[in-house]
Amino acid sequence: MYFRAFLLAIALSLAVPSALAAPSKKERARVVQLVKESAAHYEAGRFSEAIPLLREAYSIEPNPTILYNLARAYEGQGDSKSAVEAYQKYLDEAPKAEDRGSVERRIATLSRQLDEKAALERERDLAAKRAADARREAERAEREKKSAPPPKHEPSVVPWIVAGVGAAVIGGGAFFGLRARSKHDDAQSAELARDAANANDEAKTFALLANISFAAGGALLVGGVSWGVIDRSAGSDARGVVVTGRF
Repeated sequence: MYFRAFLLAIALSLAVPSALAAPSKKERARVVQLVKESAAHYEAGRFSEAIPLLREAYSIEPNPTILYNLARAYEGQGDSKSAVEAYQKYLDEAPKAEDRGSVERRIATLSRQLDEKAALERERDLAAKRAADARREAERAEREKKSAPPPKHEPSVVPWIVAGVGAAVIGGGAFFGLRARSKHDDAQSAELARDAANANDEAKTFALLANISFAAGGALLVGGVSWGVIDRSAGSDARGVVVTGRF
């Protein structure tokens, strides 16, 4: 629907030549054609095909409304960063736009989503680093054990390191679960269908990450504790054999 308003603006601009260096009549006709084609792609959900057409149209006629349309296409594609940039440029070029308030709110929402995504990626990278550190520590401990075997069996700390990593991953799962619940609530309270769809998609992503974290963390925690108990029991059995041998 927003494409229709823009086409009307283009039609009017064709009838009223600008005093500034403006595109030729042929170029403006090309802009109208590009916007029509991009509108068809947008309505069909082919956002990746609408974007280059709008970019070309803007290169011919730098109309702020094209930027708004471009921002909507970027948002439909899931490219929130580019959408924010296009929305902001739209406001810069149309400071008195009637929809300025709603666009500013949309920028704030998308920016918050970008911040949350960045935090999620940092948490994921941190969990991966912890797992890698635990693996290296386990490998180092195993090498030391092979190179200098102790005179008697001592319970290894490696199982408890693994269990600790599992607990940390479960904690990350709890964080993702809370984010999923928050996004689900956002989807329920969203006024626009697209906002609800975006929030629902993010809720699904957080829920998936929570499930993965709980499963992986639970496996590490249970495996580490079981390993530690068995390792300690093995040490007790070994000492028992030695004592029995003295009688």
